[in-house]
This record gives sequence, C-alpha cells and structure tokens, in this order.
Amino acid sequence: MAGEIFLSQFRVGVESTYGTAIVPTRKLYLGPDSNLVPGGTNVRHELLAGTRSVFRASSPGVQEPSGSFSIPVESAEILELLSMGLDGSPIITTPTGATTTRLHTHIGGVNALDSGTTQFMEGANPWQMAGTYVADLRFTGTPGPGGENMLAGSLFGRSLTQTPLTGTVTDRTPIPYGGWEAALAIDSVSGADNYGGTAIAAAESVTAWDIAVAENNPGRVYTAANTRSAQAAVLGQFDATGSLTFLASGARA
Repeated sequence: MAGEIFLSQFRVGVESTYGTAIVPTRKLYLGPDSNLVPGGTNVRHELLAGTRSVFRASSPGVQEPSGSFSIPVESAEILELLSMGLDGSPIITTPTGATTTRLHTHIGGVNALDSGTTQFMEGANPWQMAGTYVADLRFTGTPGPGGENMLAGSLFGRSLTQTPLTGTVTDRTPIPYGGWEAALAIDSVSGADNYGGTAIAAAESVTAWDIAVAENNPGRVYTAANTRSAQAAVLGQFDATGSLTFLASGARA
C-alpha cells in the first residue's frame, strides 16, 4: 500500500556497545519533519573502451546515514537525545521534597556520549540506524502568544538497514513546556557545578532564545573490511553557542 504519514513513528534505545543494535525501549514523539536518510554515493567507473561512452559501471560507496529531528521540549521526552548529544553520564538526583521525580543534570563536553539504536517507520518502510549520535542540539523558543519551546538537531549514524520495528513500546501522553514556562538562570563560573542556581527575575528574563547547546562535529572512520558501514565515529571539538533577546529597558540587558 502507499505510505501513510500517520503511520510514521520513531523508537530509540541506548546501546551498550557502539554500533551494536539493540531493541529500542521507548517511542519518541518527534515532529513530522523528522527523518532518517541513508546517505552515501555511488562510484562511477569510466574506462577506455574504444567508444565515446567511457562510463561502463558503477559500484556502491560507503554508507553515510544521518537524520534530523524536532521535538517540543518536555523533560521526560528528550532524555535519550541529551544522552546521545550532550552528556552520556548525567548527574541524577532527587529534588528536595520529591519522591519519584528525578533531576538530570547534563554537562556538555565532559563525559562520553551514549550511542543509540534508532528505528524509524516513515509510513511505508521500516528503517534501523545503529551507532546513532546527536551531531548537534539546538533550543529555540519565545514566550509570546503561540510561542513554542523546541529542541531540534541532526542525527549521525554508523549503519542504516531496512529492519522491521522490534520490541513493544508503551504509548505515553507528552506534556510539552510552552515558551512562557521557560526560565533563565545566570551563574558565575566558580569552579563548582552551581549552574542554574541563580534564577533571573521574570521582568528581566528573555523574550526569545536560540541556543546551540551541543556542536559535536562528528566524523566517520572506514576500514577495508568488506562492509559499507563505518567502523568508528570520531567526535570533534565540543562547541556551544547561543543568542538571547532581552527587553532593552531591563536591568539585565
């Protein structure tokens, strides 16, 4: 049958060994513009054959699978994306007065990233990308009328195969945070992990933000091993940038 967009879904699970696919454990409620792309190119072979047409054959090149995603910010929905793109070993604590609630503190550029297995049904065909890292993460939003609070980025994989969706995942009801629910904290660097401790007053907080919290600049390593898949991923220098918009009349500006 024809592919139906409403059948599309993403699943993800954190791998114990890079590139070794596992059965995904959770469904991700990503935006409709999210996808996986096989990537790669064919190699043209032009040979002297005594004719004007020198193109005689082509052969498949290596795989370069990738993808992109967007998701409304919701703390429980973005955990795998943060582990695969920002920090694979977050500090997990129980907030004061809480029972089942947990606080995950991710510090970019310090700990190794987790790799993941990502499955994607694009409405007609199922795909599985092993060895998935998040190449970049970007938070954008505004608290105005209809303002969104979004996390977007790109995926960087080792291999991509047409593999049926596996495992059983539980449906949930995400509760996204609107732009007006966001908060800003600014703390001086004192050598301690005190980030997020000094909240900015509402009257001085931001009116819009675009923050690239993780730029991992990954690359692939290929070897002569009779496989189109990369053997390793090399993460480049970690980089974080961003822009905040304040009221010009506010003291914080």
